[in-house]
Amino acid sequence: MTGEGHGLPRFARNDESLIVIARSVAYRDERGNIRQIKLGDERLLQLSDARRLSDSIGRQVAIGEDPLSKKTEARKVPTFSQFIEEQYLPYVKTYKRSWETDVSLLKNHLLPRFGSKYLDDISRQDIVKMHSDRKSSGAAAGSANRLLIMMRYIFNLAVRLGIHRSRLHSGMHT
Repeated sequence: MTGEGHGLPRFARNDESLIVIARSVAYRDERGNIRQIKLGDERLLQLSDARRLSDSIGRQVAIGEDPLSKKTEARKVPTFSQFIEEQYLPYVKTYKRSWETDVSLLKNHLLPRFGSKYLDDISRQDIVKMHSDRKSSGAAAGSANRLLIMMRYIFNLAVRLGIHRSRLHSGMHT
C-alpha cells in the first residue's frame, strides 16, 4: 500500500481565514485500488484533529495496513438471525433428523433474544445470562442446557465457515 500524498485536507482561502473544503485521506490498497477515507464533517472537525487523523492513517498505510479493512470485515459479519436463516438451518436440515426441534428452540428462545445482534456482538456473558434466565424462569435444567448446547454448536459452525473468528463460546459447560 502506498500513500497517495496524504489527501490532507484541501483548503481554500477566504478573507484571511482557512476554510476546509474536504477532509479526507486517499491511499492505494494492496491491489492498487485507490481508497478514500472521509475524516469527518468539515464543520465539526478542527484542522488540527484532521491533521492528526490523517497522520495516523498515513502511518498505518506506511506499515502495510489497510485502514478500512476493519470496517470492511465488520460489514461481513451477519446478524444472528441472518446466520441462522442462511447458514445454520440449511446445514442442519441436510443431516439432522431433529432439525424441526432446533427451529422451535430458535423461534421461541434464541431469535427473540439474539436475532438482531451481530454474531461478533454476542458475548459469553450474554449466553451465560440467557442460560441462567432460562433456569430461573422455572425451566428444567435440561431445557436450559439444550439452549446452551445449541448456541455452542451455532458458534462453532460459524467459526468453521470462517464467519466468526474465535471460539469464544467453547469451554462453556452445561
